[in-house]
Amino acid sequence: MKIVLGITGSIAAYKAIYVLREFKKRGEDVYCVLTPEAKHFVSPLTLSVLSEHKIFDEPFATREDAIHISLANNDVVLVAPATYNIIGKITAGIADDLLTSIVAATTNPVVLAPAMNPNMWYNPIMQNNIKELRELGYFIVEPEEGETACGDKGRGRLPEPHEIVDYVYNVVRESSSLCGAKILVTTGRTEEYIDPVRLITNRSSGLMGYEIAEEAKRRGASVTLVKGATDFPLPGGVRIHNARELKEILLNSLDVNDIVIMAAAVSDFRPRAVSDSKIKRNRQGLTLELEATDDILVELRERGEDKMLVGFCVESENLIEKAKKKLSKKSLDMIVANPTSVVGSKNTKFSIIGKNGNVQDYSEMSKREAAGVILDEVSSLWEKRRGKGEE
Repeated sequence: MKIVLGITGSIAAYKAIYVLREFKKRGEDVYCVLTPEAKHFVSPLTLSVLSEHKIFDEPFATREDAIHISLANNDVVLVAPATYNIIGKITAGIADDLLTSIVAATTNPVVLAPAMNPNMWYNPIMQNNIKELRELGYFIVEPEEGETACGDKGRGRLPEPHEIVDYVYNVVRESSSLCGAKILVTTGRTEEYIDPVRLITNRSSGLMGYEIAEEAKRRGASVTLVKGATDFPLPGGVRIHNARELKEILLNSLDVNDIVIMAAAVSDFRPRAVSDSKIKRNRQGLTLELEATDDILVELRERGEDKMLVGFCVESENLIEKAKKKLSKKSLDMIVANPTSVVGSKNTKFSIIGKNGNVQDYSEMSKREAAGVILDEVSSLWEKRRGKGEE
C-alpha cells in the first residue's frame, strides 16, 4: 500500500516517527511530506532512513516537476499531526504548499489526525471546519483527552501511533471497492511426480500470489489462499500438490467466490504413468512419456460465466502476443504478463492486459508494490462490474 504521510509543525510531530515505523513494520510503502514548520520538530534524515525514501520538504514554489500529482497517486493520505492551521487551509481549499496540493489533487481517502490545545480544538471555527470536512468525505481521527504540551488538560492530544495506523487501515478497507469481495488467490508451484523422489515442477517462489493475497486482505476482501510448493512457509491457506488437486479445489470453491486470481505456476505436463519405485539409471537412457494437464482456467470460465478471472502468463519470447492469445482463449477479464527472467525473484516487471486489448507496461518493482498495482486494476474492473449489476 502506498501511503503519503503529511507531517506539520506541531510538538506532536515526533509521534509521526512512530506512525511511520508502525506502517513499515507492516510492509507499507510510505512517502513523508513535511511542511516547512515541521522540520523544526522532526529530523528529515530520520524520516528518510526509516521510510527508505527521500523526504519531500522543499517549498512547493521551488519545484519544477509535478511531484504533487505523482504523490497524489496513492492509496491514502494521512496528515499526522494535523494542526489548526493545516485543517483551516484544507477546509478553505488553499493549496499553497506541497502537502496541501497533494491533498487537493488526490482522489483517494484523506485522514486527518488533529493535535492542538483543547481551546483551539473546541474553537467554533475549528468545529465547523471538522464538520465540513467530514461532510466532504474526509476522515478525522478524534484527538484524545489528556494533558497537552502546553500543560492544559482536555481534548487535543494526538492518539497513540498504533491507534492512528489501525484507523487508517479501517478507512482503506471501507473505501475499497474490494471490501467484502470474496477472492480466491492461487500461488506457488505444482509438482507432478515421476517416481517417489523425482518430479516435474518450476522455479515459482509463491511470493507474487502471497503478496496479492495479503494486499487483498488489507483492502477488506475475504481471501482464500490456495498454495502449492513455495520457497518460504506460508501461514494458513489450502495446500495442494499437483494440477489435479488444484483443479478440484478451484471447481469446488468457485461458487462461493467472486474473483479468482490465478498466480500459481501450474505444470503444463505430467508423466503419463508414475512409477511406484525409484527409476534406476541404465545405459540405454530413459524415455519419459508426458501428457498435458487440464486447462484449469478454461474449465473455470465454462463453470463460472459470471466470475471475474485473472490469469498470469510467463513467456521467454513474444510475451504480449502470447498473453493476448491466452486472454482471449480463456475468456479472462485481465491477464498479467511476465518475462521468464522474473520467475523466482523478489522483484518483477510486467504488463497488464485488459479485455479490450489495452496494454499497460510496468518497470521493475518489488512484488509487494506489484500486488498493489495489480489489485488497483482488479478493483477498477470489479467496481465497473458491480455498477453494471446494480443498474
